[in-house]
Amino acid sequence: MAQESMQNSYKLNPGEVEEQLANSSSVSSSSSESLFSDESDKAMQDKYGGELGATIATEVEGLVDRKVDNIKNDIETVKKVKSDYDEGQALLQLPLEERLAAIDKKRTEEKQNAKDEAAKAEQAEQAEKDRIENLKKQYIVNAAIIECSCSPDRSYVVIPVSHGQYINDIAQLNVKDCVPDTNIISFKVCQSPSNPSVQEAAKEVLKKAQDRKKGFFDRVMDLFGAAKEVDKIDDELVKQCAGVCKCAIDGDLSWIDGEETVIVDGKPALLGRCTTMCVFGGTIKFYTCGQEK
Repeated sequence: MAQESMQNSYKLNPGEVEEQLANSSSVSSSSSESLFSDESDKAMQDKYGGELGATIATEVEGLVDRKVDNIKNDIETVKKVKSDYDEGQALLQLPLEERLAAIDKKRTEEKQNAKDEAAKAEQAEQAEKDRIENLKKQYIVNAAIIECSCSPDRSYVVIPVSHGQYINDIAQLNVKDCVPDTNIISFKVCQSPSNPSVQEAAKEVLKKAQDRKKGFFDRVMDLFGAAKEVDKIDDELVKQCAGVCKCAIDGDLSWIDGEETVIVDGKPALLGRCTTMCVFGGTIKFYTCGQEK
């Protein structure tokens, strides 16, 4: 739904596009926000006698959910063990020749199942390679999906106003449609260690860890070694943190490797093979061309 609305954005002015994107984002996230809205927080506090009671109740509910999941997993494990045991007992009741034949048959089936799974995995891998190779040849249109090597989330590339050329009635893009927040919609989350927001997140994690009340074991360890430096940020810690995505294109605001033989509004057409780089080290590439129905 969000992609379809953005594909029609070439008919709107930039201000209307921003409003449309905001509306589509709010619709897509409404289900998760409703779980953590102010109204639900207030209801929890009223039900359990204040903020402390609501917090305790929430923690207890989470604990119960985890326990239930663990119990379900344990039940499945017990069922599997019992099934294996019953199968073993059934085999013991068979004459030796039949028992050996049944064991050989089971091993053959297991080997065949393993081959089938390997074949499926190989087919899926080849299908993905074929998809990528085909994507490289496709022209990019409005609301194509993009991904960044420094973000777990995908996003979109859009144009506020059409260049006047279309594919399947969707506005076609050129290599200059590479402006952050105008063309490249934020990925929201960034995990690049070079991003100041990620570094700040790492500092906050370290500060909270060092501000926590020391237990008996920590106090004993302090007697035998130097305390950790509060302001020292470990590289491994930064790699595990995430911050706010503020995409900034490195160098010229342009996608690399456009189609020089096809011109869109005076610039080379944008193809699925094109990439661009963020100043924080992320490689931005296409996941779809936007032409998908």
